Amino acid sequence: MSRLTVIALAAAALAGCSLIRHGTSQEVEFTSEPDQATFVILGRQHTTPAKLDLPKDDYRIVFSKPGYEDQEVMLTRQISGTFIWSVVLGVVAAGIDIVTGAWKEFVTTKVHAVLVEKPEVAVEVATIITSEPPGAEVSIDGASAGKTPLRVTLKWWKADREKTLTFRLPEYRPRTVKLPRLEPALNAPLEEDPVTASVVVRSMPADAEVWLGGRRLEKKGGAVDLVWRPKQRSQIVELKRDGYAPQKLEIARDAREVDAGTLAELEQQVTFAVKLAPAEAQVEADGAVVAVKDGRLTLPWRSSRAAAVLRVSHPGYVAQDVTVTRESAAKAIEVRLKAFLPKAP
Repeated sequence: MSRLTVIALAAAALAGCSLIRHGTSQEVEFTSEPDQATFVILGRQHTTPAKLDLPKDDYRIVFSKPGYEDQEVMLTRQISGTFIWSVVLGVVAAGIDIVTGAWKEFVTTKVHAVLVEKPEVAVEVATIITSEPPGAEVSIDGASAGKTPLRVTLKWWKADREKTLTFRLPEYRPRTVKLPRLEPALNAPLEEDPVTASVVVRSMPADAEVWLGGRRLEKKGGAVDLVWRPKQRSQIVELKRDGYAPQKLEIARDAREVDAGTLAELEQQVTFAVKLAPAEAQVEADGAVVAVKDGRLTLPWRSSRAAAVLRVSHPGYVAQDVTVTRESAAKAIEVRLKAFLPKAP
């Protein structure tokens, strides 16, 4: 073979420029929106963004990310521009490119996948809602749900972290409670909301005090304030006044005025020290003879009684009337009768 032939064959071999310039593989950049999507190529899993040196071939690539739809992208090959020159320059060069695979190149070396977020699916949780006491109206995030106890199926979306439950029951304070995400049960103890109402209490005498549970209630214009607890339908108060028997009175919840009537007077025994002259003189109180013993006289006494009139008498003496009060018991009562002197003829 001549020297010129050798040189020509060498030139032809060098003309397999696709192989020389690009080789049998290419670097490809893989990106996604959002990033951190996974894909498998040649049996290995990768995560975007990534750069891989790949044999020049056709690839079906599927990008995946939790919460997003899978996205499929085709990476394909085409005839390399340098392979055309290999054909022009000679069969040998073209043959080399064909045998090695250098005749092809990727259509693109930048693969980008735009992932679409999956339609949101709510998680449904059967939830039991109770209150103490039961029967409370419940609203969940502002929407009426029914009365306790109740069983509802709640939908939890991805962004939900808690739900707001409000409980309302007459005579109890409204209560708002947070239900944590996916919790299957909630119980809400309710606090009583006492109601205060005024009621006029009439009695004779009018200045009797009103007591409740060992505590004297303040009267304002004859009225007292009563505190009512839930489901309490009546209360028992006690009327007290010196010299009168305590009297219990039941007051209904819806009453605004009650009349206790006349209180029963207490009869007390009041003892007076008396000095009579003559000592055997007779004493009458309210027309009835009363005994004087050892210089002492005991009379029944009621609060309404302001005073008593004692008539002291003895044969041969002028009878004398003496008015005594309760305060008179603090000192001795002295009565000296005057002898009866007949008139001169």
